[in-house]
Amino acid sequence: MRTWKDAAAIWLNSAVRFPRSRREMFYRLIAAQLRGGVAVHRALDTLGAAARLDAVSTGVARTVSAVVEEGGLVADGLAATRSVPPADIGLIRVAERSGTLPEALEELGRSETTRLGIARNVLAPNSYYLVALIVAVFGTMQLEDMLGAVLGHDALASNEAYVLSRRLNAWGPPGVVAGMALAAGVVVGRRRWHGRARRFLWFFDAEHRARLALQFAEFAARLYHRGATHPEVLDAYAEAYANGGFVRWAVREARRDHVDAGMSIEDALAGRLVPEWLAGILSAMVPGGRRDLYPDAWNALGTMQRALLAARLSTASTVVRGAVIGTIGLLVAVIVPGIYTAYTMPV
Repeated sequence: MRTWKDAAAIWLNSAVRFPRSRREMFYRLIAAQLRGGVAVHRALDTLGAAARLDAVSTGVARTVSAVVEEGGLVADGLAATRSVPPADIGLIRVAERSGTLPEALEELGRSETTRLGIARNVLAPNSYYLVALIVAVFGTMQLEDMLGAVLGHDALASNEAYVLSRRLNAWGPPGVVAGMALAAGVVVGRRRWHGRARRFLWFFDAEHRARLALQFAEFAARLYHRGATHPEVLDAYAEAYANGGFVRWAVREARRDHVDAGMSIEDALAGRLVPEWLAGILSAMVPGGRRDLYPDAWNALGTMQRALLAARLSTASTVVRGAVIGTIGLLVAVIVPGIYTAYTMPV
């Protein structure tokens, strides 16, 4: 059983020693060789001897190659390095068993710009505006002392810049703490909550569900192309991505309804791993539950879901940008007249 020290070491190594950018390059190099017909252990040996690769990547390649030559899986070798996140290892393990290792490595090797999420598509494009807002708020908080030294006691209450600064100083720190607690609650809730509890997540649940649906659609398409059955796809997805209670719950409930109750896979997934409307489209694309239609159907649904999620995040980014710029404008509209009045009013 993995201890908290092991988990901390893996997190630190995957964030600093072998970060995402290096891992993406590592995965792409292996995938390209596998696509060319090179055996996996020879592909790893090539990377381990590559002079132009960094020392960490070559070291990881040699470690994994040694495990593979002894009959182990690539996933086992990556786990032995303690430099790769468990989610990556889980996906690679499933891919090896299903014969989709090149596809899985290509997916993991995608540039971060192809991934969709709030951090990448909403916060990052607005980072300059958010920094400007932080600077504006911090500067406004300094006005309490500055204007307090200039204005008389009677004039303080009527100066809007001073009043705003005082309120920010009073409510800013508690607001930051509350915001951090809310963010932590959202992270935990998205991974673990299910049922009615998820209603408290509001927008963040909708975004998370949309990303899960996209992830499942693209994952299922690969396995269905390899002839996997519905239960095999569910079990493989749980093994690769069940790093929280919600996915385990969703897979367990879907498997029970499909296998035990005889429900169609579309109905079993609806409202759990895919939204109900998407499950309805899937049902229409596979009349009679024809197995040969599922691979192309899931590919089409993945493309559709990616486009919809990208559009939703783009709209959210525009709203955030407008809100931030509007807030900065309001701060300036209050601060400038307040400072001007404080320094020009007669003593």
